[in-house]
Formats: sequence, structure tokens, C-alpha cells
Amino acid sequence: MKPIRFSIFAGIVWACGSLLLIIISLAEGSQTSWVELDFRPLIGTVLIASEALGLGSHFEGIISYAENGMPLTPLNIIISPLLGFADGFISGFLIALIYNFIRGKRTGLGFSVLHFALAAGIVLGLCSGILGIVSLWYGLNLETFDFSVRPLFLAFTAGPDIDIYGLLSAAKRSYMILPHDYAGALAWTLWGFLDGFIGGAIGAFVYSKVRGV
Repeated sequence: MKPIRFSIFAGIVWACGSLLLIIISLAEGSQTSWVELDFRPLIGTVLIASEALGLGSHFEGIISYAENGMPLTPLNIIISPLLGFADGFISGFLIALIYNFIRGKRTGLGFSVLHFALAAGIVLGLCSGILGIVSLWYGLNLETFDFSVRPLFLAFTAGPDIDIYGLLSAAKRSYMILPHDYAGALAWTLWGFLDGFIGGAIGAFVYSKVRGV
């Protein structure tokens, strides 16, 4: 897999996601736009590093946007997709590097759905863990994200409500509620891996079929 080419593709997808949130908010007549900190390795790493260095107060505006929405000013509308592209580019680059590492000398055998799913799971699990740490360190004033396109989020919210010995309820709480301790952040890392693995497997499978056609 060519890291730069895939990184550009991932960056475009992330940027389009940011634009989509803005478009939906404008269509609803809102003065603010939803802001997702999920799957954003660049912003998350900057927030963690800044808080560790005692400079977290300089980035509290980002936390406020995540909690209350981003004001739809011309500058924010320009910056949002650019940051989305940067986060997507980094995520894509890491996924491609890990995929190539896992694939090793077998790259000549063609594209591997399993190896791509593993790479996506590792990177998106890392991103979820970063978000968990951000939530802890900045005291993110959110109980949960109200909307997500994560595979497990869709399964938990749209799937049958069959609870066996309270296991489903416990899993939902662990998945839906933002972490309140480091154990919760670790759980989010594992949930992120599963989401990345499932989403990566679906995307890679579709890609392999389309490419074949």
C-alpha cells in the first residue's frame, strides 16, 4: 500500500466528514456545528501534550466547541475541513504503514482485507484511547456523543435489546459513556480497535470487490 496516496484519500474523507457536519447544521438553521473529536490523532495528541506541559488552557476553545458546538463563522468553516484533512492524513498514513508492516514481504500477493482491518483497528483504537485521555484530563463536560457512524454504535443503538445477565447493558455503558478513569480509557481503546477492525474489514471488502469489477 502506498502511504501517501492512501493518506490523501483518508484526509479527503475526514475533511468531507467535517463539511458534512457543517452542512447539516446550516440546513437545520443552527448557528453552531457539531464537532467530533473522535478519530482525530493530531488534535488529540496536541491536546494531551499541551496539558502535560501545562499549556492546556490555550486549547480550551477546542473543548468548548466539542461541548457546545463550533460557531459557524467564515474562518471556522475554512479551518474545520483543513483540520479534518490533517487528522485524516495522519490516520491514513499510520494505517498504511502498519498495513505494510503486517503484510511484510507478502505485498506481492495482493491486497489483504484481514491485514487492512487489523491496521485500521490498531490506529482507530489508539485514537479512541487518546480521546479517553483528553476526556479525563480536560474534564470534558459531555456524558456521551449523541451521534456516531461507528459500526458498534449503530449496532448498540439499532440492534435488538436482548440483555443476557446484564452483559449488554454493561457493554453499552462502557462503550457509550465517556471514560471517568484510566480503566475506561483503556476500554475505549479496545472498543476503538473493534470499531476500526469491523469498519476496516467492511471498507476493504467493498474495495476489493469494486476493484475486481
